[in-house]
Amino acid sequence: MTHLIRRTLGVALGLTLSLCSLHASAASFTFSGVTDSGPLAGATFSGQFSHADSPDGLPLDGDLPLSSFSLSFNGQTYTLAPDSLAAYAQGQFLGLVHADTTSTDTALRPHVALVPGFTDLSEAHFFYTGAQGDTGFGSYTVTAITPVPEPTLPVLALCGVGVAALAARRRAAPVLMTPTV
Repeated sequence: MTHLIRRTLGVALGLTLSLCSLHASAASFTFSGVTDSGPLAGATFSGQFSHADSPDGLPLDGDLPLSSFSLSFNGQTYTLAPDSLAAYAQGQFLGLVHADTTSTDTALRPHVALVPGFTDLSEAHFFYTGAQGDTGFGSYTVTAITPVPEPTLPVLALCGVGVAALAARRRAAPVLMTPTV
């Protein structure tokens, strides 16, 4: 019976520890803005992006590759490019680095670019180039998507202990014989 309890505890502990490392943390955001110049002045754009969060909990610094990206502008959807980045300086988000110049007909699908600020997000800009080389600019804001909280290690450990306790309780109790007179 001791073997069964040890095995059950081992399985419960193994499951508990394996659940703690099932995912890598990701930071997800939405952004939106309005163009303020050029032939498409007043046009809105919006999108979302994600990147890996700081693995060591330290403030982010430098350019991080994006794991997802989408941008809607002028009826077109732009997606992740190989060189799309999130720019940070000492933990402060500066903006996005993204360029899409794949269109052969800029009247239908303008070339777009997102450029980070030098010292903060308020300096970041959205650029587009339309038909006949007309250019326009805009600024954007970014909002963090709040992740759904995940179970922490203590909660998972309690679940593992509960499973082990339940298994120990379910083991068969010894049958006591009473003599008949």
